[in-house]
Amino acid sequence: MKERNFLICLFGAIAAFILRSPAADLSQATIRQKVNVVTVADSLSAKPHPAESGAIVKTENVVRTGSESRAELEFTDTTLARMGANSLFSFDSASRALEFQKGSLLFSKPTQSGRIDVRSASVTAAITGSTGFITKLEKRGQAYGLQLPSGTQLLGMLEGRARGTAQWTDPAAASHAFPFTLRPGQILIVIPEQIPVVVDFDLPTFVATSPLIIGFRGALLNPDEMAAALKDYRRLVADGFIEPATTPVEPVDERPLLVGDLTDPSGKQVDVSTIALTPVASMVGVALPAAAIPPPVNPKRFGIIRSNLTWAAKADLDLILRLPGGKQVFFTTPKLVFNNGKATVFVTGGPTIGNGQIPPGPGSERIVVRGQLPPGKYTFTVRNVESPQVPVTYQLSVAGFGKTLIQNAQVLPNQTSAGLTIQPPKK
Repeated sequence: MKERNFLICLFGAIAAFILRSPAADLSQATIRQKVNVVTVADSLSAKPHPAESGAIVKTENVVRTGSESRAELEFTDTTLARMGANSLFSFDSASRALEFQKGSLLFSKPTQSGRIDVRSASVTAAITGSTGFITKLEKRGQAYGLQLPSGTQLLGMLEGRARGTAQWTDPAAASHAFPFTLRPGQILIVIPEQIPVVVDFDLPTFVATSPLIIGFRGALLNPDEMAAALKDYRRLVADGFIEPATTPVEPVDERPLLVGDLTDPSGKQVDVSTIALTPVASMVGVALPAAAIPPPVNPKRFGIIRSNLTWAAKADLDLILRLPGGKQVFFTTPKLVFNNGKATVFVTGGPTIGNGQIPPGPGSERIVVRGQLPPGKYTFTVRNVESPQVPVTYQLSVAGFGKTLIQNAQVLPNQTSAGLTIQPPKK
């Protein structure tokens, strides 16, 4: 079991955080920058009127941008909201929520500030002192390097974290809830009639090229946290946990295989083993995570297997790899060299808000295996080390050698999940 600090440390930390964390103030916003057509209306049904820089936007007002247009709003607590073209946005001061309707929106909130919610038709996420974006595709096309169908919603984080729930409907019209936690460099993708997935994106490329950043004057908030997020991303790339894509990658023949059952909080259950995700093509500028399609490799010379475990509940889960021959690797062994020095296992991650919380908070763990991989089975399982006496919902993805396996399932306290297994192809 992972180390825990005493509860008194936790209470002291919480008290200190509360004392220095003012409540979020979304009582009104000022249009600080505008390009081309920007309008404001009292409500969704009210007639919009042109808005100029310096205009005041009040709670429940609706801001719209036209084609080739954009706007930046600054709230009383200095939170920024940057709108891309053809976007529609409002906010609710009473519930401290940013209400996203369509288009694209980047939000940047000061560190150590109170919580606000980011809401759309399918996604609700809580953020405190974070920078991220949300997008909804009105028609089929590319978004952040992905070819996606119309109606797809994406929520991504640049720095800080977001925790929330995505609502999705399966092909049989049954509704389900998908809890998620996002760290910097991750996107939640909600495709109509498919289980949501969390994948990585190329964080440095996004920061350097996104119109939501370079299309506006002035810097975003939290520069130190952004720099730390970029440094962590580059470390993950260097260790092999993320493979940035700089050229289009052709989709593999196999569709990602979904394995296991998912029970949502309402108690409904869906067999996800019969639902396939659409292969993703043209992955330009997008990191290839375990939940996406891996780059092609020559198994005779070099192999790589990536796995990613995420969970949103208060729990301590371990991602465990069983190598050919039976040896197990998990968080206690951050690095293991095997096959006579020709292959290496790297492990990273854990609860995102552990360090004294009992049980710890949501989190993620990753294992990557690379090098000259010996033949045999590489099996990944999930162990529930500690949680309240309820099952914990998680998403586990394993990718390698042209296959991507995704397991949406639950695991009870002190229990281990069924495994996902990948084998190198025979020479």
